[in-house]
Amino acid sequence: MRYQNISLSVFKRQFILLVIIALYNNGPAFSMGLSEPITEPVEPVITSGPLGVPVRVDAYGLNSLLVSDYSRGMIYEVSRNDPGEIISSFAVEGRALAVAHMGSSVLVGNTTTGNVEIYSAQGRITGILNSDGKIERPSDIGVSQQEKKIFVVDSRARAVKVYTRKGLQFVFGADKLVNPVGVALDQPNRMIFISDHGDSTKGISAAVFMYTFDGAYIGYMDGGEFQFYRPRGLAYDQEKLYVTDALAGEITVIDVAAMTRSGALGEYGSEPGQLVQPQDVFVDPERMEIFVANKRLGRIEKIAFGGTVQ
Repeated sequence: MRYQNISLSVFKRQFILLVIIALYNNGPAFSMGLSEPITEPVEPVITSGPLGVPVRVDAYGLNSLLVSDYSRGMIYEVSRNDPGEIISSFAVEGRALAVAHMGSSVLVGNTTTGNVEIYSAQGRITGILNSDGKIERPSDIGVSQQEKKIFVVDSRARAVKVYTRKGLQFVFGADKLVNPVGVALDQPNRMIFISDHGDSTKGISAAVFMYTFDGAYIGYMDGGEFQFYRPRGLAYDQEKLYVTDALAGEITVIDVAAMTRSGALGEYGSEPGQLVQPQDVFVDPERMEIFVANKRLGRIEKIAFGGTVQ
């Protein structure tokens, strides 16, 4: 598979950026990376959902999702049929940012303690993944269920740390990553995608970097060229990569084989299916469902393939 950047004209890139700047005011945004605060659009009327600040979402069994709530320090299990239905929950002593599962165990990236904590399904802490050293800011977690590898994005160390149950195995990405945030895995091809804010003050645009499971660099997708500007969480369905864009309030869809932008899902606003600072996305291609952690609206948005609200 060949990876290359697709160039837009200088005029088009400048036009896109000018339009975005024109739509936004000077309100600070919640940021998980290290770069400067971003500005927000004029806020719509917000009707809060059942969650506080949902920031990560992952599958859990056949009919449930795991959701981390950063403001409440909670992990929720919600229904896939109705993401507004909370099935169960447990509290974390600190700020719960990343969440994923390995088997029945729940992995939680706690930014207060600098740990990835391991919980039972009942919410009892059973261990610390990184007992051999703190993770400065565990922003996202990707799990290879087949290889039993756990990829932790440490946004403050600007690297990806790879663990097994035996502890830290190796670290990669520190030579290229600037403000890494989210992770998605391509298990059959043993490839990992890492979203990165970049740093506009240094002229470094947002990007999605690609590595092998062994940490070898493959290439990257430039945010300006693929039209995403504040990437958060990622999802991959073996054909398309879904990039959550907190700035634009949408999910950018990229055909990875063709290395082209297929379009976008969602739009900015508070109505059903609309997004305000989306933080993460989970995609189930078999059931043709897409779930988005809709941060400012306090809910998980359920969208069918093609963008239809359910």
